[in-house]
Amino acid sequence: TGPLGALYQNTIDYGYRAPLADGPGLTRPQPVEPHNYRYDTTTVFWSVVALRPPAGADYDLRLYDDPALSQLLTSSLQLGDTVDFVAVDSNHRPLGDYYPQVRVVTGTGPYQIDLSAQARQLIAGTPAAEQMAATDVVAAWDVCTSGTEQVTVTVAPSDPRQDAELFLMASDPND
Repeated sequence: TGPLGALYQNTIDYGYRAPLADGPGLTRPQPVEPHNYRYDTTTVFWSVVALRPPAGADYDLRLYDDPALSQLLTSSLQLGDTVDFVAVDSNHRPLGDYYPQVRVVTGTGPYQIDLSAQARQLIAGTPAAEQMAATDVVAAWDVCTSGTEQVTVTVAPSDPRQDAELFLMASDPND
């Protein structure tokens, strides 16, 4: 939006970082130059950015800690048209701003990017559910256990065309 957005769309990088908000995924055109984004963590839970490349293409996702994109935190470099994602554990990282970047490796076409930054809390012993829209790529949940509790987490696709996956990530105060 505005003059910086227009310059960004014309591949001149004047520091504009397209804002990502928690909510439905966004469909964006093929990034001829890398697409740069920004989001803020506001809760002491997990946040996840996910990228669904077009069929037959390979796009990668990088996460930076600064708007100049000089402090790389991590990358998701999955091969082919596999969903790439990066997760931030704000249980141990300070709340603040993060800068995802989408890059083309091979192929062409529009992609979807999605942010889940307001992690839903899963309380052991309490059933919880979430139905994802077709534009959603990711949903983050945060569960705190005593370490001896058993928690069962399942994914049930609501459409036979969905290829749902579940990733369990552990909080590590040293990383």
